Amino acid sequence: MNLSTLPGALEKRDVLYGVKNASNDELVNLGKQFEAATHYSDALDFFGRAQAMSEIQRVENIALNEGDFFLYSRCLKIQGRADDSGAWEALGDKALSLQKFRFALRAFERGGLRDKESALRAQLADQADIQSEEASRVFIPATPADSPV
Repeated sequence: MNLSTLPGALEKRDVLYGVKNASNDELVNLGKQFEAATHYSDALDFFGRAQAMSEIQRVENIALNEGDFFLYSRCLKIQGRADDSGAWEALGDKALSLQKFRFALRAFERGGLRDKESALRAQLADQADIQSEEASRVFIPATPADSPV
């Protein structure tokens, strides 16, 4: 897919948010163009706007196969589906196999898979990639009410 034929950011905005009244077929067609160029998040914008469930499902499968936490999360949100710990585990395992450690960690957290989450967090802490959960929390000291801000 030639990237120069894809709509730019302003044209995407106009099509997605009503300046141009695009039909569902036009939205799906644009989504397919972005999908062919492997711009899955952009494709999902168009598929979601058109409520094209089979196309959204296809992007969801891509997200699962690529271990993409954020893309999968968006697919669920657009479809209004609840979390499924089995799917989160599969996504986390796939992300882990692709060395997408942070995606795997987020998937295990979201799926409530505390054992896998803890094991991965410990592994990453040993590699100094991330801090322990306690150390990763940001500490912001309280400002006295009478001091100037």
